[in-house]
Amino acid sequence: MPAMIAAAILFSCQEPAPDPVKLAAPVLAVDSTSLSETSFTVTWSAVENAVAYAYVLDNSEEQTVNTTNASFSGLTAGTQYTVKV
Repeated sequence: MPAMIAAAILFSCQEPAPDPVKLAAPVLAVDSTSLSETSFTVTWSAVENAVAYAYVLDNSEEQTVNTTNASFSGLTAGTQYTVKV
């Protein structure tokens, strides 16, 4: 019983988490110099207060980077791809 009381006291003393800040959406562009039949690079504008960027190519697993670009290779020629940042 004493452990439960201590936990309740510690929890009630914590300050509430700050509200998250909504960041602007980055502006994306395909780097035309990197474009080939099976690869390309996407760049985007830096977003104020962003410390990292998450991106997804179609329905693949989300990746996180601290740069403003992502390169994709080994793609199928003639296929349309969608990148979300």
